[in-house]
Amino acid sequence: MDSILSVGMDVHTSNYTLCTYAIAEDKEFAKTQVKPDHLNIVRYINRLKELHVEHKGTVLCVGESTPPVRGSGKR
Repeated sequence: MDSILSVGMDVHTSNYTLCTYAIAEDKEFAKTQVKPDHLNIVRYINRLKELHVEHKGTVLCVGESTPPVRGSGKR
């Protein structure tokens, strides 16, 4: 299934909160907190790709918890 997984990030100096939203299913999942290191974000996205191989579309990273507006490419 082609779909978009939107990764929302709440960024603080002490930690990052990451959460994924599957737009086509209108479903939020994989919420976690990590130490503030960009490599933790890369690991999170790579793990998403391993666990959700049925999502063959785009993984889109945004800096807020607001998902993009479907079809517009804008938030």
